[in-house]
Amino acid sequence: MKKKGAELPDNVLSIIIATIVILIFVVGVYKIIMVFSNQDTENAKNTIDTVQGKIDALKYGETGNFLIQGFKNGDNWAVFGWGEAIVDAPERCNYLSCICICPKDASAAMSSTSCQSKGFCRNLNTKAVSVQTLQSASSTNVLNPAIPGANTYEQTGEAPLSYITITNKVSEIKIYKDKDSITIQKDSTNA
Repeated sequence: MKKKGAELPDNVLSIIIATIVILIFVVGVYKIIMVFSNQDTENAKNTIDTVQGKIDALKYGETGNFLIQGFKNGDNWAVFGWGEAIVDAPERCNYLSCICICPKDASAAMSSTSCQSKGFCRNLNTKAVSVQTLQSASSTNVLNPAIPGANTYEQTGEAPLSYITITNKVSEIKIYKDKDSITIQKDSTNA
């Protein structure tokens, strides 16, 4: 017959091993979650770098249509823009014109707070920035580059949104670059 005291070390050893196995499992799950979470932020950085590259490739007075690659959970991110005179731009824009990709808040409104805390911004060498999603196919929202330096539109129907939502697939954007302004547009029907 075994003494009770002799069984205790065997039970303690089993408990310690079980605790270590559970801790390794929890840490592994946490690491996997972090990899997928960081993948969204890396995709967002790549998207804003791509948009900035497309802007830099244009000469003054040029308009270009470009494809941007969406990503999984892209619907939770949006591209915003602020001109240098906009007071409520994120601090990370350093009082210069910038474009940012940021997590959308609940209202999907332009949120400099979201961009400041979790977004990625790129400064632009211009005075004014306009980022828009054109609302409906029945609307006519046409950039009129006939007036250099001005963002003038002929518009009927719904007003454009002041941001571009990223999707999980390829989207087309239109960029117009002038000396004093940059306009980025996406047609909502061309999601």
